[in-house]
Amino acid sequence: MKKVYTVDWSVLDTMDWFLLLVGSLGSLLCIVALVYWFYRFFAYLILVSLGRERLKNPPFWQKMAASLMILFVVMTGALFLFLEQLYKYLAAWGA
Repeated sequence: MKKVYTVDWSVLDTMDWFLLLVGSLGSLLCIVALVYWFYRFFAYLILVSLGRERLKNPPFWQKMAASLMILFVVMTGALFLFLEQLYKYLAAWGA
């Protein structure tokens, strides 16, 4: 029951074109999400300056901080770094 299945990297060599398309699409989606985040942020600040919103709005700031952290984790590749470390740990643990 303690068999470890490893990734066959030769399969990924033939999928370079697909991985390039997926990476490009992911980059575009990250850029669109970041532009939307800035739009929401500045739109909120404009509403605050007009007096329609309060600056002290904890749910808004919590959502914005959480979404910005998620964006940075995805854009910087920290998510893939974490998954790589997890894979290495599980491979060493199962070997």
